[in-house]
Amino acid sequence: MGHPHSRSCVHVFIFSANKIVFSGMVDFSSCTFLFRSYLLEEYLIYRFVLTFVFFLFSHLILLLMFLHMVPVRSVWVALIHLLKLVVKVPSRFKHSHMTQILTFVVFFFVG
Repeated sequence: MGHPHSRSCVHVFIFSANKIVFSGMVDFSSCTFLFRSYLLEEYLIYRFVLTFVFFLFSHLILLLMFLHMVPVRSVWVALIHLLKLVVKVPSRFKHSHMTQILTFVVFFFVG
């Protein structure tokens, strides 16, 4: 189960209409993934997976930029490719995905 003092967990919360619709926790020490959904909707897990992938992607980019291993231009090219993938998402999912990704862009690159 891991040591009680280990703090290698990431908590993820997804909000929709000011309500928590999904919460998840990823424990990197034991590679476990726990989640709890508050609204059972068709696109919920899909949205969570996309958000979590972007979450890891953003942290990796920031780490590499901090270590001066990746030029800034490559970062923007990678982000453009990621957004192109999102555009290919079915239209009924587009709005929620774009809102979520824009929120994470503001959080990771401004915060």
